[in-house]
Amino acid sequence: MYAWKFAKAHPELVSRLVLLDPLSPEDYRFRMELTEEEFKKSGADKTEGLRPDLKLTRFHLGWLVKKAMAGAPPFYYDNGFSKEERREILSLLRTARTYQTALEEYTGGHDMQELAGLLNNTEKLPVPITLMTHDSGISYREIREFGGASEEEARKIEMLWQEIMQAYLPCAVSGELVRAAHSSHYIHLTDPDLICGLLQ
Repeated sequence: MYAWKFAKAHPELVSRLVLLDPLSPEDYRFRMELTEEEFKKSGADKTEGLRPDLKLTRFHLGWLVKKAMAGAPPFYYDNGFSKEERREILSLLRTARTYQTALEEYTGGHDMQELAGLLNNTEKLPVPITLMTHDSGISYREIREFGGASEEEARKIEMLWQEIMQAYLPCAVSGELVRAAHSSHYIHLTDPDLICGLLQ
């Protein structure tokens, strides 16, 4: 979303925009179109995990967060990190500043005043875009596994997720949709060759 804002402000500096499973200005639709229970199961509300971790790290219990995160994303999707990279990531996950920053970013990304007019299909972004979204089959499975959703709920949530992200496409002079066949929300880890191919 920040890349989109930059491209709108400085189109002369952008030849093409590639968005990977992006946060969308239409994210508010999760709360509007899902029941409260479906919304909780969707995983769309990132504050659910960020707030408890912020409290733990503020009380100097970051080691508990580190222990829990050792098997969570990004490590859940990719164990190919070097020892130094793994140590650095886990070190950052032990600090309160990491979660405070993420919460502030999440709040800013859902500020309706800031988002007003960001997507406008009458004043199109004068830059071609490629929108790469996650695989729906993988997403169904994860929504059921981690969120506890039924198959019907998972399909409803995932269909809405794809719609929300695809809201970018009609608001650019040209738009291409690409699905990352091996990926959930960490496309840069699970489909790196697809990304590199698009950027060449």
